[in-house]
Amino acid sequence: MRRIIELKAAGQTVSGIARQLDLSRNTVKKYLRDPGLPQPKSRRKKGSKLDSHIPYLTGRIEQGVLSAVVLFNRRMASRIASSLSWHCCFLDATMFAVERLYSSWS
Repeated sequence: MRRIIELKAAGQTVSGIARQLDLSRNTVKKYLRDPGLPQPKSRRKKGSKLDSHIPYLTGRIEQGVLSAVVLFNRRMASRIASSLSWHCCFLDATMFAVERLYSSWS
C-alpha cells in the first residue's frame, strides 16, 4: 500500500502502478482513494438448514438420545434432504449432538 502511494506521488499513472506491482487497476484505485488498511464489510449471518430442527434435536438430546443415527431419523431426513445431500445433513446432526454433549460436560 505504501508503495502505491509513493509511486503515485512520483507521478506514475494508475495503469503504470498496476502493471509494475502486478495488481489490478481497481485495487490501485481503492488504495489511493482510502489509504488506510481495508476493513472487511459486515456480512449478514447465514442460518443453517438445521436451525429449524434445533428444538427437536435439543429435546431428543435432553431425553438421552446421543446417537446421531437416531437423531437423524426419517422425519429429519425427509425435511432436510430435499435441499442438502444426505451426508451433509447427517454431519450437521452429528456435530450438533457432539457440541451439545461437550457443552454439558464443561
